[in-house]
Amino acid sequence: MSVDKQEQSKNFFKTWAHTIIGMATGAGEKHKDLLPLGVTDVQVTISRSTEKEIGVKNQNVVSSESGMSQGVSITLYSGQKKLNFYLNSLNSDSLKKAIEENVIALSYVPEDEFAGLLPKEDVFKGADKDFDVVDATSVSDEKLIRFAKEMEQGAKTVNSYKNSRTIAISSSEYESMTIATNGVERFRSGTNFTAMITPIAEKPLKNSNDVERQVDYDYTSTVHFDDLENPMAIGIRAVKAAEAKLGSTQPDSEELTVILSQSAASGFFGNAISAMDGNAVYKGATFLKDKLGKQIFADNITILDDPHVQKSTASMTRDSAGLEVKPLKLVDNGILKLFNINLEEGRKLGMDPIGRQNGLTNVSVTGGQRSVDDLIADVEKGIYVLGFNGGTIKIDDGSYSREAYGFMIEDGKVREDKPVSGFTVAGNLENMMLAAEIANDTPTLPNRKTNLAAPTTRINKLKIGGK
Repeated sequence: MSVDKQEQSKNFFKTWAHTIIGMATGAGEKHKDLLPLGVTDVQVTISRSTEKEIGVKNQNVVSSESGMSQGVSITLYSGQKKLNFYLNSLNSDSLKKAIEENVIALSYVPEDEFAGLLPKEDVFKGADKDFDVVDATSVSDEKLIRFAKEMEQGAKTVNSYKNSRTIAISSSEYESMTIATNGVERFRSGTNFTAMITPIAEKPLKNSNDVERQVDYDYTSTVHFDDLENPMAIGIRAVKAAEAKLGSTQPDSEELTVILSQSAASGFFGNAISAMDGNAVYKGATFLKDKLGKQIFADNITILDDPHVQKSTASMTRDSAGLEVKPLKLVDNGILKLFNINLEEGRKLGMDPIGRQNGLTNVSVTGGQRSVDDLIADVEKGIYVLGFNGGTIKIDDGSYSREAYGFMIEDGKVREDKPVSGFTVAGNLENMMLAAEIANDTPTLPNRKTNLAAPTTRINKLKIGGK
């Protein structure tokens, strides 16, 4: 996506947004018998994206799909009344009809004391930072196909490889613009490349003609094609992950120390952050509702959200409400400092907005001092969790139960020759957060897999539901 194309899109979106705002205010004037205040404010977000996905099997292209989507989200205000609707077209007649219908519908919407755009004087007017999220080079289909084929070639170098359910690579571009009558003007664009392989590993069963098969996957995702991980390495690692499950057994039901891999820990800390959600706090539906300013993690754990990470599509200078987006700490040395709130949630809670109208951006869990080996060294018996398969987490009371897989830990060593699966890890999320100990291996951002970078994490005395 070239700079010229971005500028053309920006001008195109801006013209349409102002046209839509004019349609909406005009419809408001027309229906003042229903809406005495007319349409007092409008926010318009226009978005457009294109995507291509190519599938490969046995070194042949087996699928190729591409498409484009375009849409517009319109929010109408009349005093404290608010109504939002969406169209997947920029057809002028369709827009006029939809706006007219929704202006009439707005008259029946009850007033909401917390609704409303950001005051004009609070809208951030600074320049947008360049986070290098657009690949301006031309990436041909041949390049994409070669990458996918090399993932498969890597997988085939592992003896246990049988086949693959999926070998695919996709490329996409997106552009969006938000304009509102309070002066908000926000343009975003970016590119993304994602490659994934889902291989099957197998081995013969002892004293049988049958074989055991296991499936796993691996992937890489970046904004620049040349930053994708080595495709051969992805294929090899994916098969090795499936291979590691072969011969797995179900552990005994007992209370054990659990070590979460970086990937599993990312899920755990994501669950914890969900309990900080502003809407849940307002409804009293989270166990953290009364914990602001109190300790919820060990005193060395800090959770930072950095919106200015280079080459991350989550990065931004301003949010869609018009607030400047600055780095912030949700948790500082174990103390809950902020809830994750948008503009309206902040009003409901009587709190200042935090510049996260579109959610968190690039989250890191930091503060660990111990190496992974040291974190595990004194575990006589435990489980190293590689990942989870679904489960139930209730943030209202902290109930936590997730099916997991991984390896046994014995005498301070991860036993990769003793894979385990089909068990649940259970506890109370509030207690687990306080008990969590982290290593010093937090991945750097941007990360090829996640926007929530978490280190290897230890939690003692968790209930293992096995045989």
